[in-house]
Amino acid sequence: MPSKSRTATTKSRTNPKLAQHFCRCIKAVAPKFGGMAKGEGAAIAICVKSILQSKGRTLKRFRCKEGASITTQKAKSKTRSRSRKSKSRKPDSSL
Repeated sequence: MPSKSRTATTKSRTNPKLAQHFCRCIKAVAPKFGGMAKGEGAAIAICVKSILQSKGRTLKRFRCKEGASITTQKAKSKTRSRSRKSKSRKPDSSL
């Protein structure tokens, strides 16, 4: 029986309108960093930060050729859950 342990943090979604916007951003930003081949990595990082992270999403996979598609997932929340720490005992100095 398949596991149904998919949580909200791993749930993926696709959005064709967002994919077109993301690809246009990469094509506009990349020439400012040395052309499409050289500056594409920096352009992707800038577009992820400005387009996806502002919507609370992170990039999983994208394609700009032959019909733009993008797969995103929810960003992890910035609040940390408290982990249990074992209390260390002080040595007994009343000997």
